[in-house]
Amino acid sequence: MTEPKRKRRISRVAVLIVLGYVLTNSTAIMYTNIVSNRDQVRAEQSARKQSQLFCQVFQTIDQAYQETPPATKTGKNFAQAIHQLVLDLRCLGG
Repeated sequence: MTEPKRKRRISRVAVLIVLGYVLTNSTAIMYTNIVSNRDQVRAEQSARKQSQLFCQVFQTIDQAYQETPPATKTGKNFAQAIHQLVLDLRCLGG
């Protein structure tokens, strides 16, 4: 094999190695992003579900306090705090 052919072959092999490296890393990064996004969506769905479960509890308590307001200052403060939670969680009907 002549020297110019040998240099071309070495250059081609080097280019193929670099391309393989870039492709492998690009694929790994894309996969990581896909998995990360999927996990983030699942976490957000879980948080919304938890919020809705808390909403049901807080709305029930809030409604009870709306129908029968507490007489003590502590009770009124507690009722206001529950009502604020309903608003902060953006509970439906809150």
